[in-house]
Formats: sequence, C-alpha cells, structure tokens
Amino acid sequence: MPIECPADIVSHLAQKMTDQGTSPRKLAQLTGVPENRLELIQADDWEELTICEIAAISEALDVDLCMLITGRLG
Repeated sequence: MPIECPADIVSHLAQKMTDQGTSPRKLAQLTGVPENRLELIQADDWEELTICEIAAISEALDVDLCMLITGRLG
C-alpha cells in the first residue's frame, strides 16, 4: 500500500528506529540532523521536520524513500 501522507513516512521511520534500536543521538551522528529534531519523530511531531531531514533519516536507516512512498517497500 502506498504512503498516503507525510505522517505515514515518519511513522514508518519511527518504527524502523525502534526495530533497529537506533537512538536519536546515534541517528544525529549518522545524519547531521540535530538530536532534538530527531526526537520529533518519536513524539509524532513530524510537521516540524523538513523533507531534507526526512531524506537523511531514511538514508541512515537504509529505507528507500521512493520505494516506501510507492508502496513497494514492506
């Protein structure tokens, strides 16, 4: 099923963070996105994240954003 809205993307990334045991601190080191911005994912406050931040987070978590958006990623 394709992603319907940005909240779905962030929800998937939050789940991926949990599944991989990746903390906001570790993800900040990998992405260059400030830790307090990454905490927004866990707080479900995705409206504050930029598309560049979402893309960097996706890449660091090995999530193909295009595949996710089109529903070709489980």
